[in-house]
Amino acid sequence: MEIGLRMLHLLLRKAWRLSSVLLLPILLSACTPVAQPPRPNGIALAPDGSIYAMALGNHQVLQLSPDGRRLSAFGRLGDGPSDIYEGWGTALDEAGNIYLCHIWRSEEDSAGRESIKVFSPTGRLVREIITPGDDGAEGCYSVRVDSAGRILAVYNSTNHLRVFDAQGTLLATLWGETGVGPGQFLGLRDVAVDAQRGLLYASDAGNSRIQQFDLSDTADGGIALAYRRSFGSYGRDLGELAYPQYLAVDEASGRLAVGDMANRRIQIFDPEGNALAELAPPDMDEWQVMGLAFADDGALLAADALNGVIWVFEPDGRLRRMIEVP
Repeated sequence: MEIGLRMLHLLLRKAWRLSSVLLLPILLSACTPVAQPPRPNGIALAPDGSIYAMALGNHQVLQLSPDGRRLSAFGRLGDGPSDIYEGWGTALDEAGNIYLCHIWRSEEDSAGRESIKVFSPTGRLVREIITPGDDGAEGCYSVRVDSAGRILAVYNSTNHLRVFDAQGTLLATLWGETGVGPGQFLGLRDVAVDAQRGLLYASDAGNSRIQQFDLSDTADGGIALAYRRSFGSYGRDLGELAYPQYLAVDEASGRLAVGDMANRRIQIFDPEGNALAELAPPDMDEWQVMGLAFADDGALLAADALNGVIWVFEPDGRLRRMIEVP
């Protein structure tokens, strides 16, 4: 009953957003600031269960309680060191620092400036990592922090995976070839690490597949990857994909969650690439997965940028709750 009422509220909120779009020219002519929907993009879970999400609509990183209460927020629109213009992906390290792929754009600089911004839990800028070849053209799309503190940044325009140490020193630049072969991509979107099994997964959007690699450490503190397998092909059936995006791994079970964007669903795979299930909110034809994270109890959280909510699914795939992003 509670979920049904909240779904009704979501539909009413979408209708309000549509009316806001129709009234936008009038509001702008009156020079009245227009509140934007939060559009959660990227999601990460802290050890205490709190949820961190990048809200594209209001240029803030939000911290929410497990039941959706707003605990804190930081960030504002601007080009200052601690400001957030456009953030993609959200990651946490063991100290609770927050990592974002950050892009600044302007009328004079439409390509933008790219970096990885690292914030303390209170929103203080800890460091900014300027990526090599920084001309805004590489498309920093997601960022991860592994158990060794290394930063793994994905660049979708060049199909690069860049590995930095905790201080931001570049350790390695991996991949980068366009194609359909092993280790080649038509739009690299995200990576996810299964440290327990020594695996790294990469979403290959244009090839509608997931590539799996054996993961090991190198003597200089970097990582080495050896291709193991690919799974998925273009289609709508279980196990088929259409432009996969964000990923998440449940290390306890080895399950991989894949945001199957064009099919408007999430698919769950085992470590051998077998499709186990597909998930979607009930009675929702339009939604957009822009971040995934597994909780310690096996629940899966999905940031829905289109509707401004976070969906929480039980380990068996049933919908546990819908969290409206404030």
